[in-house]
Amino acid sequence: DVIPVPKMFENLLNKQWESATSFPTPSNFDKKFFNLETDFSKFLETPQVDEPIVALASASTIPTEAEEALKPEDKKAELALRKAQHSDAWAIKVATAASFFTRAI
Repeated sequence: DVIPVPKMFENLLNKQWESATSFPTPSNFDKKFFNLETDFSKFLETPQVDEPIVALASASTIPTEAEEALKPEDKKAELALRKAQHSDAWAIKVATAASFFTRAI
């Protein structure tokens, strides 16, 4: 069973992405009760950073791997941002499911 997601939520997330890790994985319970449409779930995944963007952040002109170009404080900031993004994604899933079932009642 899949919970339908209004197009409004997708549009809102698109606007957020246009402007501007180790984390507990969801359990089978979470995946069963917060199973949203696949198209919407893709918007909640952590976006990939392009290699040219990472190279711009590097102080060296020698091409390096994306992870090697980050300073230790940048790695900590990236991990914090990934954790925040994951927790926000799960909060959105829970709110979407609650909204759907509240309207259904």
